Amino acid sequence: NEEVKRDLTAHIEQKNRDKQNAEQNEKIANDAVEQAEKALEALEIQMNTLRDQLAQLTQDK
Repeated sequence: NEEVKRDLTAHIEQKNRDKQNAEQNEKIANDAVEQAEKALEALEIQMNTLRDQLAQLTQDK
């Protein structure tokens, strides 16, 4: 009986650790997506700036 109780306790504790790890992994993934979105926005701004500069250069000719 004690052994069953110990096994169940260990199983429950492992499940809790697994849940915490999954939640932490989800937060890390969400943070990575947010960073990627910010990087994409910055690249879009740079691309637009370069496009404007190219248009200006071609007009200057």
